[in-house]
Amino acid sequence: MMTTDTKLANTLKKLYEGHEYVTTFQDEVYSWNNDDYETTTEYWEIVYYLKLNQLLGEGANSVASFDVIIADIIIDDEHNRLDVWADRDYDQYAWFIETVRDDLYDTIGNAFPISLYFDFYTEEEYKNIDNQ
Repeated sequence: MMTTDTKLANTLKKLYEGHEYVTTFQDEVYSWNNDDYETTTEYWEIVYYLKLNQLLGEGANSVASFDVIIADIIIDDEHNRLDVWADRDYDQYAWFIETVRDDLYDTIGNAFPISLYFDFYTEEEYKNIDNQ
């Protein structure tokens, strides 16, 4: 049976829970008109917060999973663009969600020598899951 490193769990919670995070990036959009194409740039902000879901193991052998709760997707200053994720059936492997995942691995993934996993939810989805 695996045990939970209570000290590490408390540290992870203190460091990462209760904060709002934002991943920003640009996306080039190509539009084709007859024989020509036009390029425009969209500016994305994905606002989210983290909740430690589980931590198993001790020390460097620990495996942690975080719930990533997406609060807002903003494209070119238009808030509440969660519809772009809804159109993809909230696929966790949508390219813009992968961008957030990569950002998380680049930031908190390097802070501790443990394995990290991320599951993504909208705020509404998260309210409706049983987190016991």
